[in-house]
Amino acid sequence: MSTMAVAFDEKQFRLPRGAMTWVTWRQHRAALLAVTGALAAFAIALLISGLRLHSDFDRMHLAACTQYDDGICSRNADELIASVSTWTYPIFLLTFMPGVIGAFVGAPLLAREFETGSYRYTWTQGMGKTRWLASKMLLLALAIVVMTGAFSALIHWWDAPLATLESRMRPRSYYEVDGLVFAARSLAAFAAGAFFGAVLRRTVPAMAATLATYIGLWYTSADWIRGHLMTPVGRPYQDLGPRTGWLMDKWLVDSHGHSMTIEHWRDQYDAALRSGANMAEYVKTHTYTLWGHYQPANRFWAFQAMEAGGTLVVAMAFAAATLWWVRRRVA
Repeated sequence: MSTMAVAFDEKQFRLPRGAMTWVTWRQHRAALLAVTGALAAFAIALLISGLRLHSDFDRMHLAACTQYDDGICSRNADELIASVSTWTYPIFLLTFMPGVIGAFVGAPLLAREFETGSYRYTWTQGMGKTRWLASKMLLLALAIVVMTGAFSALIHWWDAPLATLESRMRPRSYYEVDGLVFAARSLAAFAAGAFFGAVLRRTVPAMAATLATYIGLWYTSADWIRGHLMTPVGRPYQDLGPRTGWLMDKWLVDSHGHSMTIEHWRDQYDAALRSGANMAEYVKTHTYTLWGHYQPANRFWAFQAMEAGGTLVVAMAFAAATLWWVRRRVA
């Protein structure tokens, strides 16, 4: 009789098909709607601005320009870039949107369950805690990918005229919210939020830890790792234009092929000037060519794929750690 009763209870309280989607939506709709609303507001403004930007680009015939060093092409290019300069700061702020998603969607995922004690009831309703957590994380991750992926596609379209003039390989600018990186970082921040919520069991501390972790992840990726993903190309500086790509550093090469930093050259020049040397003769006998290391513009998608791939590995590590913690450490 006891065996039959247990079997009956499990069948009676088993969640119906599709109920997990409804439960996830009910519990997280406020955060999801807030994030969607913020991105939608930006998207509407970007759409209006982008239509004007593309129209001005065509009207100025900038697609036909091959150089932007001087003349009408240079003036039109400067005018077009200046017309959207007010977007620089708002776009930069969007760099932190994945951290906000992680803090407000990921951190409360488990922390709220622990704070209210509802996990004791939730995990006994016909679905084990591992399956419950995996299902919710998967559903929320899918929603995050759709939102951030669509927004990145809009940014890619909006930035197309500027990319013709400046290239997409512009660090700490539209690159951060373009392509694949934005969605990957959002997933990593979400998974980190879920992990800190499981470990700390308090929503506010988990949110703070998530934001700090995301900022560290972003800074490490943008400032330390990105420049080493592929070997930069070296060329004389006069051959490097704004469309070449991401200029990483500059140095001087003398007539014998010896390299020297610009700072070292400046120190030597100042020393010669202070010593009263004939500067006209000094300049004649100390001729240098300025060179630059850069990442070519055509590496944009390769960089995006490598950076996004590494970030997804971090996201999967946080997700696996969260599942392990809940399964092994939570009674």
